[in-house]
Amino acid sequence: MRSHGRNRARALQHRRGAAMAAALVVLLVVSLSSFALLQNLSRATVWLDRGRAIDDAVGDTASMATALEEHARQIFTATDLLMQGTLNEVDQRPSLRDLDRTKLHEKLKTVAAGATFIKALAIMDADGKRLVSAETAAPDPVLFSD
Repeated sequence: MRSHGRNRARALQHRRGAAMAAALVVLLVVSLSSFALLQNLSRATVWLDRGRAIDDAVGDTASMATALEEHARQIFTATDLLMQGTLNEVDQRPSLRDLDRTKLHEKLKTVAAGATFIKALAIMDADGKRLVSAETAAPDPVLFSD
């Protein structure tokens, strides 16, 4: 009878070992599944963050374009205001041939010096030749009509 009890104890111990192994297998499967799920969630988060970053960059680019457009308009408006007196003086002349080039050169030079965004100023005739500029009262005869 003792051997029967030992066999029964061994069988019970074997079942416990098998149950423990099955539990470990289930635990391993659940752990691996959880790890895979967390990896996929991490990838999804990275993908969403990438999408948000692209959307933010598009918005920032649009804002920058709007700001640059406004800045360009302000520069053109400022240039028009700075040049208004000079333009009126030129417009009052019946001919560009009788301009006081030295006086006009000084005015253009003053306007260009007062606005750092102006690189060059010149008055041209109908043929596209410079008559006077901020750099010199008698500029080289360069043709700009093309």
